[in-house]
Amino acid sequence: ITMAVCSNQLVLNYHDAMLYSSDITLLEYPSSWINDSCIHFYLTFLQQQYPSSRVKFIDPSVITFLMHQCDEEDLRDFSNGFDKASNNSIYILPINDGHASSSTFWKVPGGGSHWSLLVVLLKRKSCTNDEDDQSNNEKKVQFLHFDSVTRSN
Repeated sequence: ITMAVCSNQLVLNYHDAMLYSSDITLLEYPSSWINDSCIHFYLTFLQQQYPSSRVKFIDPSVITFLMHQCDEEDLRDFSNGFDKASNNSIYILPINDGHASSSTFWKVPGGGSHWSLLVVLLKRKSCTNDEDDQSNNEKKVQFLHFDSVTRSN
């Protein structure tokens, strides 16, 4: 255990996004699978460097939790938060192919073999009259999927 602790020392804690020596090692090899920690660190870095109340970066571990630990009611409760979001919000979600419900990869930290990016654009047009009627608010959700696999976007 001591050897594992020594070989996997905390290298960086940036706004609670932690990178260990094993995470840094992954970045040294172009063919290595980038893990949740590396992606979470970079998204945290982007959020800090380009702060915006409109853009929200979702931690990969949150996506895994939502996909595998939440039932329909939990997901409905989570989606109600989108109703409280500001107008024209942008959500950045890293998606791992190990998140398939039939997959056993999700049970293993860093499981999966491919990442893609889902961008959710939430556009809201407020009503123009003086009434505060929520039913007059128009909502539009647009999904953009970015993937390096040919013809998957």
